[in-house]
Amino acid sequence: MALKSKVYSGNMILCEYNSSNLTNSTYDTVNNVLIITFKNGQQYRYFDVSHEIFAELNIAESQGKYLNSNINKNFKYEKI
Repeated sequence: MALKSKVYSGNMILCEYNSSNLTNSTYDTVNNVLIITFKNGQQYRYFDVSHEIFAELNIAESQGKYLNSNINKNFKYEKI
């Protein structure tokens, strides 16, 4: 597991990862929006991500593999 830290701030959950590809995520618990920041600085916003999927991302052995297998292919997203 590569979760370094998790901070709750109002409706938002901010997570930092020790990952080869991802640096952090921000999850909006009200709107079910997940923002992923990659090491190259790019950010993507994923829509309608359930809290369960976000929790699975955080406990995955590899956040990058989980993102590719379970989030990228199943949720609408946009580059920020």
